[in-house]
Amino acid sequence: MKIYILETNLPGEDVKSGGEERFTEGLSENLSRRHEVVVLTNGSKSSEKIGNLCIKRIGKMNVPVIKYVYRVLVLMRELLKTENIDIIQSNISDTSNGIAGAVIKKIRGTKLITRVSGFGDPKDIGVFKRLIYRFIFRNSDVIVAINSNFMVKDIKKLYNKSRVIVLPHGIDTEIRMKSKSYPRRKKFRLLFVGRLVYFKNVGMLLASFKLLREKFDVSLDIIGNGPEERMLRKTAEDLGIKDNVNFLGEVSNEIVIDYMDKAHIFTFPSKREPRGLVLIEAMRSGLPVVAVNRGGPKDIIKPGRNGFLVEPEDAAGFSESVSRLLKDRNLYERISSNNVKDVYIFSWENVTKVWENVYGSLLGKKYLSISL
Repeated sequence: MKIYILETNLPGEDVKSGGEERFTEGLSENLSRRHEVVVLTNGSKSSEKIGNLCIKRIGKMNVPVIKYVYRVLVLMRELLKTENIDIIQSNISDTSNGIAGAVIKKIRGTKLITRVSGFGDPKDIGVFKRLIYRFIFRNSDVIVAINSNFMVKDIKKLYNKSRVIVLPHGIDTEIRMKSKSYPRRKKFRLLFVGRLVYFKNVGMLLASFKLLREKFDVSLDIIGNGPEERMLRKTAEDLGIKDNVNFLGEVSNEIVIDYMDKAHIFTFPSKREPRGLVLIEAMRSGLPVVAVNRGGPKDIIKPGRNGFLVEPEDAAGFSESVSRLLKDRNLYERISSNNVKDVYIFSWENVTKVWENVYGSLLGKKYLSISL
């Protein structure tokens, strides 16, 4: 197959390596082992070709409205001048990708998959942007959502005839795969990784941590930055836990993995989390997970097997779920072992085959049957 992927950015020196960028990088590399793959993305560096994978950088402008229109036109030009494209995959964290893909679908009939990684609450979307989403969804052969909890419903609120399927992130399962032992000294390290914004719900985590400090010798490492950092530091001080809470700022993905190796439990209180890639990364490091019962975590975490899920504002319930893991060595080590085993479901080998099945179904081709 000849697959074109439209992605705004890929990880690099000038791009923060978030879940969206890492997903496209991993999928394109693994697809290129069996197919011809071209990624159209931003960047000033020259394009590069590695085997069947071509990263084609189209440049960008810095004037807000103009750069959007410019990107749509350049993407369309690149797609129109290329013959025999089997699949266009648009990742619409930037809707310019979706518009370009949808226009080419109408002009040439090329099969179009639109991947939605999040767009906020539909009721908060303005009329113009709502029309853009409807145009993209209406012209997509299939729409891939990254959680089944709220995202499928949100997509159908914008265009109720959407054909939506749910597919997860992939992850490299060849590094640092090791279950954890219960700490002998009973000094526990909790970890949170994410942007410090309101929906990540870190204030609730701090309230929960205060309850834990009353029972256990425990510290909390917080990796990430954002507009709520100052307020959260003040909250930690007001709660009397600032000496046990470490705000570490934004660090590289490699350092995140180092902290996961050192931690004992991964905490994730986000109230509206579309993805949950960081949860899979935590599972890879053998970390039991306590998360909120919404969005991506609801698809990933099986309560009692991989960790626990609680409601968004239940600080006491969150604390109690962490406490269960801290008090019970057998439970802790069983869940840690489960996570190292279960994370193979999200290996790039498995996830890539699932994507191949989706492509093949649109083209009338059959590939190795596999499901997640």
